[in-house]
Amino acid sequence: IDVTATVEDVIQIINDNFQQLKGAPIKSSVSIDPNQAKFSESNFLMLDSRKAQEYLNWKPRWDLQNTLDKVVQWYAAYLNQD
Repeated sequence: IDVTATVEDVIQIINDNFQQLKGAPIKSSVSIDPNQAKFSESNFLMLDSRKAQEYLNWKPRWDLQNTLDKVVQWYAAYLNQD
């Protein structure tokens, strides 16, 4: 299971997942302005679970894609409540 991803990767996966939902409660588009990219931390901040795996003997049950799929599904259901 891939244990590292940039913040930009996570945002892109979440955005893609919301766009694929029928009747998505949020319409969004993520883009990085090339003029601002040099100041953006999204390219080098990393989500990394290797320390948890090493020191706590923790193992993820889902990969990042599946985890974010479930998060988006939950938020979509929550936001669609009346």
